[in-house]
Amino acid sequence: MDYEGSSFKAVWKDGLLRIRALQLESNSFGLIGIILDAAIEQDHFKLAWDLRELEPLSFRQIWSVISFATKVQPKLDRFVTKTSILITPKYEKTLKFIMKFAGPSCPCYVGTDVKEAKRFVT
Repeated sequence: MDYEGSSFKAVWKDGLLRIRALQLESNSFGLIGIILDAAIEQDHFKLAWDLRELEPLSFRQIWSVISFATKVQPKLDRFVTKTSILITPKYEKTLKFIMKFAGPSCPCYVGTDVKEAKRFVT
């Protein structure tokens, strides 16, 4: 389930899937989907996203992210027990607002504090 490429890095350890996003590429969602399916096969798990290094997205890419999230969220809602999302300060308020209305059903941390994000999912 571990993966390292130019678009993201994923690491699975002790029921926690960590995904560090770098850039959005044409195959990013397909690969992330495979990794999420593999995690689901292990049963319930925690999910940590690190979006701090993600290159800024175009409106078209944002639409792709929303479409992918809408597609996988029902499945993830059944298996993910906690989620943390690390984000840059510039986007923190916006993402917190979005997650308040369209986020996962599990407890979720959204912020900039690495230690707090790690503590939340461990």
